[in-house]
Amino acid sequence: LDAAAAREVAEETGVRADALDRVHLEQLAAYGTPERDPRLRVVSIAYLAFAPEMPEPQAGSDAADAAWTPVSTLGLTGHGSQRPGTTRRLAFDHAAILTDGLERARSKLEYTALATTFCAPEFTIPELRAVYETVWGEELHAGNFHRKVLSVPGFVESTGATSERGGRRGGPRARLYRAGDARLLHPALLRPSREEEIR
Repeated sequence: LDAAAAREVAEETGVRADALDRVHLEQLAAYGTPERDPRLRVVSIAYLAFAPEMPEPQAGSDAADAAWTPVSTLGLTGHGSQRPGTTRRLAFDHAAILTDGLERARSKLEYTALATTFCAPEFTIPELRAVYETVWGEELHAGNFHRKVLSVPGFVESTGATSERGGRRGGPRARLYRAGDARLLHPALLRPSREEEIR
């Protein structure tokens, strides 16, 4: 299964086989509801891929069209379906699969250091925050995020250098950081919406 998933990622995204080592690929779930495909009984094993940069997708042998599409344009309800009127409709139960994958990706940023792989080797805390905001789909309070990131042992480490320019509104130059040696974050960085659920 892992080899088939890697082959499909390479085929549909245009990632060269020798560059697949930059792609983190993990099994998401199995989907086998009898009526999920009205044509015949189909069981699908879904995989989730994480990669900092991907080339333009290419239609493979089993797809007539392949394109990167922002998740925000798909009208996902959070309950495995799409809102009425969404123009790009997903086939079968693919909205449920995508919802599960999105939730897994968002959760992984809470308890792993995965977000740092989407930054340059040296990055600012605002650049790291932009990764979280993009994946979580939530705006984060800059000061709270900065404090939380620096309170997690081994998450990031200072390079001792600063950025070449100040922030968008001027001010001092931002400190530069690199990924630390932690793989799991303790304490976890929870999404603001999840913090409210837990309270």
